[in-house]
Amino acid sequence: MIYIIIESIISSFATLGFSLFYDSPKRSYKIVMVSGFVAWFVYKYLTMILDNKFIAALFASIAVGIIGEIASRKVHMPVTVFVIPGIISLVPGADMYYTMYYTIQQNSKLAFSHARNAMLFAASIALGILVASLSSKSIKHNTIEHLQTNSIFKIKNKKTLDKK
Repeated sequence: MIYIIIESIISSFATLGFSLFYDSPKRSYKIVMVSGFVAWFVYKYLTMILDNKFIAALFASIAVGIIGEIASRKVHMPVTVFVIPGIISLVPGADMYYTMYYTIQQNSKLAFSHARNAMLFAASIALGILVASLSSKSIKHNTIEHLQTNSIFKIKNKKTLDKK
């Protein structure tokens, strides 16, 4: 377990480096580091428990998406400032590399295997971000709708507002 925490700390600094390289706003650095830490921790922990890296990547990217959605509302910045650096540690770079390597070596069986893994992994990450984004939109919509219907300042008829 301590190994996972150490890897997660390293991942948070890698995420910070990515944010620095792409000139993210300075006030996003702490949240981006937390996002990178959580992404790698959730991924490694669930991989250890479930023994399925695709499901682990799905839940890790959902966690990053939720952090990004919450942080964007608190700090008033775009969600992508937090989500894109947060998922960098999850990107299946090794599988993409080995896909090209085995393609050049003309070993199509291993090339297709690594390509399939890279595609499934990328799809898991994309689906996780989509789930987090859509659920935050529905929560935001339901909260606003609830506040409007239960508000003491509710406007009963738009025409009465126009007459004034």
